Amino acid sequence: MDDLVEVSEEQLKKYQQFAIKLNQDLEKVNEQVEAIQTKIYAYEQTSELILNDFDKIDIGGNIYLDCQWENKGKVILDVGLQCFIELNYDEAKPIIERQINLLKGKLKSVLVKRNEIESYILQLKHIIE
Repeated sequence: MDDLVEVSEEQLKKYQQFAIKLNQDLEKVNEQVEAIQTKIYAYEQTSELILNDFDKIDIGGNIYLDCQWENKGKVILDVGLQCFIELNYDEAKPIIERQINLLKGKLKSVLVKRNEIESYILQLKHIIE
């Protein structure tokens, strides 16, 4: 049973404006997703580098930088508000894991928000078309 509802020109313009706003919101959420994924990757890479004694660091775009560890036992972590602390890996590991888990939780909620926006956009496309 497909009920067609007539939409006035004024309503159609409002729906189109709302669709534009939703697309802008979707772009912002996609930027948030990318930023969170980048942070997760950085924490995971830091953990992996320390555990496996790599001598190359991925600086992005499949570009690797040769590095030398001056003090393999120490890690400098950003704990927020531009405050950095130096810890050995055993002390840093729980902090890194907690940050990864917090970021994954944040990523999950942002992905839910993105899915909601995408579903609204699909609904509006059906109305507009």
